[in-house]
Amino acid sequence: MPTTPTRTGGAFLERKSTLAIARQGRPRFNDILVVEDTKLDADRLKATLHSIFGYEIVTRHAATLGSALDRVIERQPDLIFLDDHLKPNDNAAHTIPFLRRCNYTGPIIVVSGLLDRKRAATLIKAGAAVTIHKDSLDSGSIAEALAQIHEMPTDAGPVTASDDAAATKT
Repeated sequence: MPTTPTRTGGAFLERKSTLAIARQGRPRFNDILVVEDTKLDADRLKATLHSIFGYEIVTRHAATLGSALDRVIERQPDLIFLDDHLKPNDNAAHTIPFLRRCNYTGPIIVVSGLLDRKRAATLIKAGAAVTIHKDSLDSGSIAEALAQIHEMPTDAGPVTASDDAAATKT
């Protein structure tokens, strides 16, 4: 679901207002783990999270599956953002079960540059709460994903954040 070149400033502002709405009455995340092997992408995501939640939250980073498992065992995060493809050859569908075996029961948002409906379904089946295409990763899509997680009944299945303002359930 690549981004379209026809995005407008109005669409961006509409998504930003979703962020403000999402901050009201939503559960607070205090400890977020970003599992991303590219430092620039990790830093960009952490900066976006700080713009959403402020700088009082803890954003930890892990560049490999091994370090992610160590971080989860060390202290359970409230939320995990997981890159779909970690070097050398780990992918989120294989990584999520390892995170769950470390007794992590919280939401996992998978960020993928190769996201399509089939891949999103695979990731959801593996245990992701929400999937977001890497090209669509901004404060608006994160706010949408968090709102979807908040609105999910405890027995409901995960959802996929789309490139548009609306999200589709898988």
